[in-house]
Amino acid sequence: MSYTHGNIIPLIGGLAEAQRQAFGAEPTWNASYSAFQNNDQWTKKNFIKTPFYDLDVDDKSNINHVNVVGSVCPCAGLSQLSIKAGFDNTANDWMYRSTEDVLKHSQPDVLWGENAPALSTRLGESVREKLYAIGKESGYTLSLLKTASMHHGVPQVRNRSFFFFWKGDQVPVLEFVKEKSVSLKDHLASFPAVQDEPLRKDIPSSLPLYRFILQKYGKTHAEFVESLTKYADILTYLKDNNLIDEALKFLGEEDSKEKRMLMRVKNKISQNMNFRGGYMVFTPNNKPTAAFVGSVPMDLVHPTEDRFLTLTEMKRIMTLPDSYIFDPGKSLKNLNHLCQNVPTKTALEAAKQVIKHLDGKLTTIRPSGIYIQSFNDDAELVKKSFSGFDFTRRNVV
Repeated sequence: MSYTHGNIIPLIGGLAEAQRQAFGAEPTWNASYSAFQNNDQWTKKNFIKTPFYDLDVDDKSNINHVNVVGSVCPCAGLSQLSIKAGFDNTANDWMYRSTEDVLKHSQPDVLWGENAPALSTRLGESVREKLYAIGKESGYTLSLLKTASMHHGVPQVRNRSFFFFWKGDQVPVLEFVKEKSVSLKDHLASFPAVQDEPLRKDIPSSLPLYRFILQKYGKTHAEFVESLTKYADILTYLKDNNLIDEALKFLGEEDSKEKRMLMRVKNKISQNMNFRGGYMVFTPNNKPTAAFVGSVPMDLVHPTEDRFLTLTEMKRIMTLPDSYIFDPGKSLKNLNHLCQNVPTKTALEAAKQVIKHLDGKLTTIRPSGIYIQSFNDDAELVKKSFSGFDFTRRNVV
């Protein structure tokens, strides 16, 4: 059976692309708000056959009924990367506003979207309750799924939550289909060779701090990465291996960016303070990369080649098609549009579950409150961290 679909706040369009693949058809409409026009520009360029509505300007009746609406609301309100994360963060208002607009004007069978993992934890409890109340008023029941991209064939350790508003008072029990975790090395090697140049032009082994490490251990770049057993950025690696003073001696007396950087790290350590890592980031050959956010796209070193990543490889890590139009230019702020997104393959697995429900192939239950499922490997750790709070198929009354 075929279903119609649309998107609200699609941003760069990772989830919109997942729905296009899952439903085998273009969206009926895409919509957003003026605040997101910079990020949404990529959805407009990749879905040129689909009308795009700015709900701050255009009539909201344009977002007419479709079976399914997908959403990628800003996650800063609950993100661990935000120092102001919490129920009262104004970024959460976009989830409330977009939910109200969609449920009122489109009245889909399902509204679903992606957000920070905290939406499914105790930190997000007040946000969930408000979303639940909005849905209930419109005749919908809320459920959540806590998962991680690495469970769905994506080479990232990227924990996320999906929220679902199901029309009626029943929700489906989603089926967990876990794929084997794929390493960054194997993922990149599974594609044809890239034709574009790295966005960061430095040659990693020519940078003084990394040159020091390679010379000290007598390794090539590929051999060094092969030897790693855990994630490493260059500054944390020097600290953990007690190499800061030796590296400073290697840098010599001449002032340099790397010397100033390392002196700041040494000063922070002397004061028992944390410091910001980065500059160069390495992923062990048997692991997916850390979450592809912030400065990681520019700092991540290719696992086997002595270079940083190309834009094509960055899109592949986010599981966007190579043909997907995205050109951040020289602005790192625009490059971060790629990170403010859900990996397409992660969203595709959730979209397939929505279709199975619409096809009547999933068991449904009538929960007494919000129904939460967790498919994370760390579910036991999460339970302990939250005093027995059970995320696995739990009804929150």
